[in-house]
Amino acid sequence: MMSQFIIKISDINKCLSAFQDIDMQMKDQIESLSKVKQSISAVKGFEYFLEQISVIEKQMHSERKGVIGLKKALGDIVAEYINTEEAILNKGTVEIDIEKSYAKAGENAGCLSHIFSRYFKLIKELSDNNPTINANEEFVAYLQSEYGFDQKTSEYMLDLYNRIKANNPKDTHEEIDWKFSRAISQMGGYNNKPVSFGPFSIETDAWKKGAGIVYGYKDEKKYFCDTLGMDEAEYKYLRQMVRLQHFMTSDADIYGADAVKKMYNNGSPTDEFNSWKETYNNATGQALSDEEYVKEYEKLYNRMKETGDYSHFMYTVSSNILDKGHGVKNNWTNMGARETSWSNAEERKDIVGWLGDAVYDGSENQVSFGESDYIADVDADNIAYRYDNKTSDERLIDVMKDYYEDIDENPDKIRTQEFVENNSYDSIESSILDIVGDVNHDGKKDIGDLNNPTYKETKAFLNRLKRLR
Repeated sequence: MMSQFIIKISDINKCLSAFQDIDMQMKDQIESLSKVKQSISAVKGFEYFLEQISVIEKQMHSERKGVIGLKKALGDIVAEYINTEEAILNKGTVEIDIEKSYAKAGENAGCLSHIFSRYFKLIKELSDNNPTINANEEFVAYLQSEYGFDQKTSEYMLDLYNRIKANNPKDTHEEIDWKFSRAISQMGGYNNKPVSFGPFSIETDAWKKGAGIVYGYKDEKKYFCDTLGMDEAEYKYLRQMVRLQHFMTSDADIYGADAVKKMYNNGSPTDEFNSWKETYNNATGQALSDEEYVKEYEKLYNRMKETGDYSHFMYTVSSNILDKGHGVKNNWTNMGARETSWSNAEERKDIVGWLGDAVYDGSENQVSFGESDYIADVDADNIAYRYDNKTSDERLIDVMKDYYEDIDENPDKIRTQEFVENNSYDSIESSILDIVGDVNHDGKKDIGDLNNPTYKETKAFLNRLKRLR
């Protein structure tokens, strides 16, 4: 998959200059935010504003890190090509390997998708001889930019899609797309769902009832390797990366780079550390030492930590594609968590996505609706809406690719606006409040019922929609 194009080094230098200006502007904005925080930090009642400023400040630090990375990537490209015989003979015009440049930019930018995509588009627009990159290559590229996967994992994902299609020649596009998205989400952990009651464990089949299952709970390897014919080493590698991405985006305290360093314990690793390293080495075919594993884990975590939860996203997408069959229940009462019950297909699709995350308070009596959940839920809902309303036989992976291209200029704002446009803010708020109920016992269901530690992140979710819609 080699894609090359002609470009002038002087044009790359123009990009480099533009990113330098952006970097300085962002530095000034971050310093201004820091001064604002300092000035109101002691003001009672301004805790909410401080929290929001901190969120914005964190985002800007991440974006600036990406810009700095892109400056380095551009500088590396100039340094690599400027003194070559080709550049001298052609007065600064050279043929550049776009994949190499793209990968370098993504690595240096920390996979910040909107900056990453903007860089890619900027370079492409400067080219007088710009070939069309086929849809499959773009799918592989966006899996890396949006979810932090490496080239190998992304190519295995595309291969998986093609294997499912080849193995089911009579299936419709929708059936192929459901099997692909659901197989990945099962692999990522959305498989069986046992619940403990004292000494007993009862299988609730919750994930199955929400989106069906492609293969039996214990038949994963058989499905991927025997049914689809995937090489076992490729299957193990793909499984490891999909599950790591899910864990890393779900709980930094347990799966973050710092947590692994703590388990490493300055050269006296815990049993858990040894188990994790052994699993990783076995899945990737490596023999990393303790120190090498810590470094590789940290590199993976830095690439994935600020992305959406891919397994979560694919589970929600699959639930929206499938209306019935494969174990789906469109009327189900969840006795263990009644707030996540549903009475029809549309309720099911919302509950397994954004609505469930907004109302389920778990065993700790607190809703957990973090950034990775927000991205996964909102993107899945938006993509499912586009998928349902497509006018051609576009594959799911094509709809996904187009969506991320459309939102790359300002992902947070554009994805939120599209979500609210598809669902309406009033409807979203009403759906949440109907389930939450009259928490403060004032005889009515309104936003005041969310002024409770249990629903802190639910209220933050609604405030975010109001702010960005």
